[in-house]
Amino acid sequence: MNMKLILIAALLLVATTYCTAEEEVTEKELQEMMNNNFENKNKEDKEIARMADEELKQEDLEENLQEMKKAWWRRRRRRRRRHHWRRYARFGIRVVRTAVGK
Repeated sequence: MNMKLILIAALLLVATTYCTAEEEVTEKELQEMMNNNFENKNKEDKEIARMADEELKQEDLEENLQEMKKAWWRRRRRRRRRHHWRRYARFGIRVVRTAVGK
């Protein structure tokens, strides 16, 4: 009878030790998974931020290009208006500037 009780007690001790160790491993694994999740989330956030920055830079470049084109055309029109009279100067005709034609 005593031997049976000792055997049962030993089995209970081994079972509780095994369960406790298994729980500790599970908690460690859970903690590692959470840390990995957090790191992955940070990596994803950084990647999203980098992509957004690139998109903004691309939009800025396109906007600057449009502004440069507009400025070039503006200068071209201005130059053509200013020097328009030179075409007629060859023939001895002087064009009088009007308030409208500046």
